[in-house]
Amino acid sequence: YTQSRAILRFASTLAGIIPTDPLVVLKGEEVQSSIDDFAKTIPFSKDEEEKKTKREQWAEDETNGLPKFFKWLDAKLEANGGTFTGSSDITIYDLELLALIATFAEGVFDHVPVDK
Repeated sequence: YTQSRAILRFASTLAGIIPTDPLVVLKGEEVQSSIDDFAKTIPFSKDEEEKKTKREQWAEDETNGLPKFFKWLDAKLEANGGTFTGSSDITIYDLELLALIATFAEGVFDHVPVDK
């Protein structure tokens, strides 16, 4: 099996952390869809210098870049109690969010500072 989201869903099913409450699902799906939209904003280029310039700008862009997404995310988490995406318990959506945050914290994206 090669798709990370399919593996995550499988493991989450085994762990019993796929929510059944429709409101929790709505909140989680909103975050999941926003992660998908956000991922499309990450600059890529075959030209390394162009990629470096674009990613550095994106990492600082309050309007359409990295800070905008994390400010939105902070507000969502705060509205949901400050810990998890949609309830007081961890769900599949929190694990997907954790994977995204870990990607940035570990410096996987070159030219994007890990302290952002």
